[in-house]
Amino acid sequence: GQLLLIEAVARLAAKGLPFELVLAGDGESRGEVEALIAKHALGKRVRITGWISGVQVREEILAARGLVLPSFAEGFGLPVAEALALGTPVLCSDIPALRETGGVVPEYLDPLDAPAWQTAILDYTAAGSPRRAAQIHRMPDWRPVSWADHVAAAVEFLDQSNGRPT
Repeated sequence: GQLLLIEAVARLAAKGLPFELVLAGDGESRGEVEALIAKHALGKRVRITGWISGVQVREEILAARGLVLPSFAEGFGLPVAEALALGTPVLCSDIPALRETGGVVPEYLDPLDAPAWQTAILDYTAAGSPRRAAQIHRMPDWRPVSWADHVAAAVEFLDQSNGRPT
């Protein structure tokens, strides 16, 4: 996830486009991430926060042009829910947990398709981005998933996995 993001923003930097990437929370090996940042000379454009408080998360999300979450596995997709609740557009992996959390609002991308992520990030950083505007237009359709709905979906999945009719 984070390594893919750094490669994507390296292309933005090569084009001279302004941006700042904030890597919050835990991700891949910090050493690998820092090495890739150094390789692309992105030290002034990529900020690694590690764990931050809920207040800091809110501030970062509100200041962001978008939340980018390339992930292979999520339990619930809390970052997606936090961003959408604050009106911040989301680019995220096309995996069931994130679809359950984000509904029809985010743009979903194959977590292995680096060129698609690079194009989407480039599009969302552009002033007047039609893709970003379209997502903002969909935001009133978003409703947070309740805990009860999430548990019911998990139980249904388990029942289907065990061959039980739902």
